[in-house]
Amino acid sequence: MEASEEIKGIVERLKEIMAKGKRGDGITFKKLDRKALKIQVDKVNEAMKYVKCRTITETNNLIVAGSVWVAEKFGLKRGDRQKRNEPRWKRRIEGDIKKLRRDVNLLDRGLKGQLGLKKTQKIKQLNEKYRVEKNGIKTVIEEIKQRMIAKSAN
Repeated sequence: MEASEEIKGIVERLKEIMAKGKRGDGITFKKLDRKALKIQVDKVNEAMKYVKCRTITETNNLIVAGSVWVAEKFGLKRGDRQKRNEPRWKRRIEGDIKKLRRDVNLLDRGLKGQLGLKKTQKIKQLNEKYRVEKNGIKTVIEEIKQRMIAKSAN
């Protein structure tokens, strides 16, 4: 079984990528056309058959090289992953505050009658969560605002 010239070129490029130790960290293929991506992936899969690997590490490096090669074909570059500097507890509290702000905004817009049909389901969920029918919408909004103040004081 003889490989075509294109496949041989891909095999050589895969070997170069493996030798340089390039990593595919941060490369995402989510926004690419699926058909075009499948064509390139099929090509690199065909080329991988001609690369001999003796260990599982070499196999893993070959797979990474294949993803790097496909990313190069589409002109993708590594994304910058930013390490989060804040501790987990602080991010959790900030996320809670964001959720509370979102809830206050939805309830306020519901009070004013500015919501569309899609948000009515969310309003029903908020009614159950905060017992809006029992306590009144203005009382619930003030209670949520107090929760936000208490969370941000931490």
